[in-house]
Amino acid sequence: MQVKRRRSVVRRENAGYWMSYSDVMAALLLMLSLLLFFYVNQYMTAQQNREQEVAAKEAQLRTQEDLLAQTESLLAQKAEELALANATLTNQRFELDDKNLKLEESLAKLAQQQLDIEEQKALVALAIQEADKTRAQLDGKQAELDQTAARLTQQDIELALQQLDVDRLRQLLETQTQQIGQQQMLIDQMIGVRAEIISQLGDALARAGANVNVDQNTGAITLSNSIIFDYNSSDISADGKALLNKVIPAYVRTLLDGDNSQYVSELIIEGHTDKKGSYEFNMNLSQQRAYNVVSYCLSNQMTGLTAQEKQALREKLTANGRSFSEPIFNADGSENADASRRVEFKFRLKDDEMIDSMSAILSGMSENVGQSVAE
Repeated sequence: MQVKRRRSVVRRENAGYWMSYSDVMAALLLMLSLLLFFYVNQYMTAQQNREQEVAAKEAQLRTQEDLLAQTESLLAQKAEELALANATLTNQRFELDDKNLKLEESLAKLAQQQLDIEEQKALVALAIQEADKTRAQLDGKQAELDQTAARLTQQDIELALQQLDVDRLRQLLETQTQQIGQQQMLIDQMIGVRAEIISQLGDALARAGANVNVDQNTGAITLSNSIIFDYNSSDISADGKALLNKVIPAYVRTLLDGDNSQYVSELIIEGHTDKKGSYEFNMNLSQQRAYNVVSYCLSNQMTGLTAQEKQALREKLTANGRSFSEPIFNADGSENADASRRVEFKFRLKDDEMIDSMSAILSGMSENVGQSVAE
């Protein structure tokens, strides 16, 4: 009987032992499940942050694309305004002043476009910095993902795909930087055309023995009225005709012969007076003087030009009286009357073609960026 009681006590003690062991294992299993849930939750949170960063980069690219489209629209609108001004140029004399103002606005817009290009370069550099920052963040997360690589194989694959997206974004930014460089080269080429023509004018006038100065910024040349006209007269003097016979052939052949003719759209002769007398009187005098210079250049007395050159000159030559609207001042601020009485020869380049070239480049950049983002 005592043996049977001892065996019964042993069985009860063994049963209690196995129940405690199973409770301990259940608790360990629960802790392991909670730890796994914590690591998965941390990874998903990091994944969402990276997706938000990528979305921000894409929004920035779309903003740049919208800016390029707006710039293209402004250029197209400017081209329409220049075309309308050219259509009414020959019928309305006073619209010549407005046209000159529009030219200055066009040059100002080109300068503004240059500033916009520099701004875009800064944006591209900033985007590259952001991409590098994103890469550094991804590299830091990679160290954490390596610790759970055996259990998170699928998440590793998704991270690798995101790394490829970052590399593709960097390549897109590099391509855009190259396109901006090409646009900068075109602008430099446009500016170089005027500079080359101005240099050629100086050389041609020097070879012709004409002692006149060429404005290094605009290419304009100035002839004193005291040489070409008598005081308050619009008739060209003998000395004036002799000077014009030196200046005009060299001036016209430089601008209208050879490669330069494809860039020059207009030659302008302007008459200017001092402030003595009324504005209306001086307007009529300056206009008549400019007209008489044009008439002389196209007449048979101008023996330095061939009939073919005179015909080419007729197609691009205009006369404009400015009265005393643009006087010349001395250093002390007083008017220099002798310098104010003058005749200026100016030329305009074909800005429409330049703007079309700029528009084509911007359009190509917009299409390339749009295709890259869509892919």
